Amino acid sequence: SFWKPGAMAPKADPKKAQEPPPVEEKPPTPPPEEDPVPEEPDILPSGLEVTLKEADISELWRGEDVTTRCVFLAEKLDIPNYSTDFRAEVLLEYHLNNLMFCKEICLTPRKAAMFHAIMREVLAYMKEQ
Repeated sequence: SFWKPGAMAPKADPKKAQEPPPVEEKPPTPPPEEDPVPEEPDILPSGLEVTLKEADISELWRGEDVTTRCVFLAEKLDIPNYSTDFRAEVLLEYHLNNLMFCKEICLTPRKAAMFHAIMREVLAYMKEQ
């Protein structure tokens, strides 16, 4: 054994104990660059076409009344004459009600956009039949 009972540990030098260790100065690191949010593709790998973006859904949900929402959605979906054409009005209300349902069940705007794309395809399929 290298330690003997009764042997005392060497005393520390008081001058060395008072001096703080040298601190290495490092240049400040720049904050990490934020990754840009990739824009959603217009066509998903499954072939599903996404016509509304997350920002569109968020803006629609911020609309104060039904008229404001209808005007906004008609513009985004290119549904002209919805106020005079019954078919256009029904189509617009179909999409608007689906999107407001998404808000009621607390879907995110991204999920609501995907839901809208799916429901748009369902409607297109029904028209073919």
